[in-house]
Amino acid sequence: MSISQQKLALAVENGDAEATERLLAERGPGAASADAVGPDARPLVVAAAYKGHAKVLEKLHRANANLDARDAKGNTALIWAARMKQGTSVRLLLRWGADKDAANTRGNTALHYASAMGLLECVQLLIGWGASRTRNKEGKSPDALAASEGHAEIAEAFAAAPNSPPPPQTRASFRGRLSTGAPAPKSNATMQEERNVNLALAAKDGRLQDVERLLEEGARPDSTDFDGISALV
Repeated sequence: MSISQQKLALAVENGDAEATERLLAERGPGAASADAVGPDARPLVVAAAYKGHAKVLEKLHRANANLDARDAKGNTALIWAARMKQGTSVRLLLRWGADKDAANTRGNTALHYASAMGLLECVQLLIGWGASRTRNKEGKSPDALAASEGHAEIAEAFAAAPNSPPPPQTRASFRGRLSTGAPAPKSNATMQEERNVNLALAAKDGRLQDVERLLEEGARPDSTDFDGISALV
């Protein structure tokens, strides 16, 4: 690895957006998609997502980085952003056209990890952008993982999605004990809150068809998302 590439990799790892932009310009075309760096063979865009450096991700994207570049285990930037609970990076990568259904060597997608970890906003973002509920190599779908981990809110988000299949049987864990049963029916207030949040997220992401549908279903135009940002912004 050249000295300039080492400097670029270090800037990305440290989240230094200004240095990243400068070094990308110095190295010229193709610098953002340079060979994998570091002991884990992470491409620059993957390293930025892993660290949660959204501003650095933006610099790499502007320099035409391959958003779907993979590390040695097949993880893309979107997968790592979900695994590391980086909601802002997930939102940006989806907007920029990253492959929402990319799977690693274990067959897990960003939606698998977000569902298993109970990351509601991330799951709603991925569902909203049409992420598939494909099964991983262990035969588990994202909604099944959410149910097995006892994430009731995630299960409800899947059930509320258009054309949703019947939810899997839940196996909720609580203090080391497992119990089975169907999820409790959602109240009207819960359903309204979901519509309101989904409207704000759809408006923020520019998904006009979803905005129109949710308004028709009764979502409030002054709704806010999990960051407190209104659908009217």
